[in-house]
Amino acid sequence: MNQRRGTATLWVLLLLGVVLAVLVLACDAGLIWNAQAELRATADAVALAAAHAWAARLTPDGVHDGDEIRAVVEQEVTRYLAQAGRGLASTFLPNPDHEPTGDLVLGFYEPTHGFVPARKQDLDSPWLNAVRITLRRDEHHGNAAGLVFGPLLGWSSAEVQASAVAVLERHIIGFQCTDGLPIPLVPLAILSDPTGQTADCWESQLAASNHTPQMHDEQGEPQATVSLRLPIQSSQAVGPQPSAAAAGQSQMGRTGRGNACVVQLGTNSWAEIVRQTTTGVLPADLASAEFAGRFELDPQSGFRWLPAWAAAPSLHERELADWLAALSGLKERQEVRIWPLFAAFLPEAPAESAVGNGSEAPFQVAVHGFVAARILRVHLKTSVDPKQAGTYLELTLQPRVLVTRTAIATAPKRGQGDADEAIQNPYLSQPNPYLVRIKLAE
Repeated sequence: MNQRRGTATLWVLLLLGVVLAVLVLACDAGLIWNAQAELRATADAVALAAAHAWAARLTPDGVHDGDEIRAVVEQEVTRYLAQAGRGLASTFLPNPDHEPTGDLVLGFYEPTHGFVPARKQDLDSPWLNAVRITLRRDEHHGNAAGLVFGPLLGWSSAEVQASAVAVLERHIIGFQCTDGLPIPLVPLAILSDPTGQTADCWESQLAASNHTPQMHDEQGEPQATVSLRLPIQSSQAVGPQPSAAAAGQSQMGRTGRGNACVVQLGTNSWAEIVRQTTTGVLPADLASAEFAGRFELDPQSGFRWLPAWAAAPSLHERELADWLAALSGLKERQEVRIWPLFAAFLPEAPAESAVGNGSEAPFQVAVHGFVAARILRVHLKTSVDPKQAGTYLELTLQPRVLVTRTAIATAPKRGQGDADEAIQNPYLSQPNPYLVRIKLAE
């Protein structure tokens, strides 16, 4: 009997030892897991903050200093961690030599290849699009995660780390109302010719403005500007007018006349155009089967046909006054908005686009890219040229960089693609210098 009791006591002691060992391991494992979870959540937040700090230093000319960007990102990471407290500042060390295993590394990201660290000589590349942040608790950082019962087994601490990659997506092919957000787009398209050979197109005006700047920004620095002109319908026009397609296309690119058109995104009402100018494009505007919630260019053809008006309402129509008020409101608030670009030379539009029924009949334009800009001036002007007599709306735009969650991006294809295609439409084949979507890499 006593022997049985002794055996039972021995088993109880052994089981208690096993239970205590499991509890000890669970306690220390819980500490490690909590440290890992905290670092992971913090790394995600820090990477996004670093990407936004990077985007804030981008300029519309697409030129950047890699060393300056690295310094700005490093400063933002240090600031964020110091503000977060809880000893997180010690989890990050600067990486002045840009070592690929450092806590802060800039590089290139593609979904198929993941993150690839950039060499120091590649930091000025326009294809640079990602930042990797690694937070560590180890002996090298002097903050290894302490263990409660680990010293009993010879482990006084544990090394924990977490990494996150934030991507600046710049191959923008369209937009959608992400989480119900309005798309900050003005339904006013600008004439575009990437070769810069078409008069008054976006590209040729930028080239001329960069050589002879006419305006200065808040810091007194010269700034490039683009003038956008949209004819005003004649209030004396009676009866059927020439096809808007023919009239609009013949006017585009002529100095003093029109180099813009009003695109119809889910509406053919001027009242809705005014509303879209103020609020942006809403989910209801893209609810039809034609858009299915997305305003997106065809990546194969490189453009998308849209109905458009070549002129604004006449001076005596209320819609024009309302639209001018909406545009002036954007100017006063200095809002940066998205502006579609339509191609100067493309294959013939669909047959139905050539039908015109009056001065407001729409024609088809091929939207092939997007830019971002804010309005500096809004004017109604009258041409003094008798060959181009008439009143027109003139907007002066300043190119800017806009970060928006509503952008739809496609994967970059660095070093691939047809060279001719890249020349014809760099807004799809090259990083867009005006628009950015920031996200965490999957």
